[in-house]
Amino acid sequence: MIAVDVTVTDETGHIVTDLTAEDFRLYEDGQIQTIAGFAHETGLPVRIALLIDTSGSGRDRLSFARQAGVRFLEASLTGPEDRAFIVAYGAEIALLGASTNDIDRLSDALDQLGPWGGSPVYEAVFEAARLLSAVPYRRIIVLVGDGEDNTSRVSLTDAVDAATETEARIYAVSTNTGADLVSSRGQDALNLLARETGGLVFSETRIGRLDDRFEDAAEELRTRYRLMYSPTNPGRDGDFRRIRVEVAREGYAARTRSGYYARTAVSPE
Repeated sequence: MIAVDVTVTDETGHIVTDLTAEDFRLYEDGQIQTIAGFAHETGLPVRIALLIDTSGSGRDRLSFARQAGVRFLEASLTGPEDRAFIVAYGAEIALLGASTNDIDRLSDALDQLGPWGGSPVYEAVFEAARLLSAVPYRRIIVLVGDGEDNTSRVSLTDAVDAATETEARIYAVSTNTGADLVSSRGQDALNLLARETGGLVFSETRIGRLDDRFEDAAEELRTRYRLMYSPTNPGRDGDFRRIRVEVAREGYAARTRSGYYARTAVSPE
């Protein structure tokens, strides 16, 4: 059985919570699938990997990145089982302390960050996905940076694959400004990482404007529809199977991971 976590929003971007299995259409490689299991879950505990760009390219926006990271954690770490850890990426990838829900400790760790070295964005995502793979909670990667990579030993595709296989959603807080917000290699990478994992990109350049969006995201993190199906294609050839979910109600949009690799039988975690 394949498990697919789905978030549904209306035209205003608000979470939709009153759907049934009959409201969904699920496709694998363009072929309609039969939904064999359905659940709507709320109040889910979360594990958040907060990735902060400390590279030279992010020097001018490091203060913004620190503030944005803290604001996201303040909005999201509201339950007793919620935890977060921080990964800084610059000259190297560094895990700052243990997983915790203590905002003060997390904030203090962020305050110690300074700009240094290159920008291994893809490798940081890959490592965060690996660290999250062992936890039985909703897995979230919050990536704060410009998306520019120049030192990773893995590719953007590798990073996307690691996140989708771990079922980790990526919420990217872009530190790009001006024309780079519209189109740049880094912004394009952030957009891809979020889209392929069912996450979002936040592109506001003022901290105050992010607060409401972080609150909406925090609600989204712990709410999901979970669809289960047995693929009409039973093969395990290692190929990537692309998933698409539609909602049979006008004005509603569904977000989920882009697919999975059919290497072995897949069971829900």
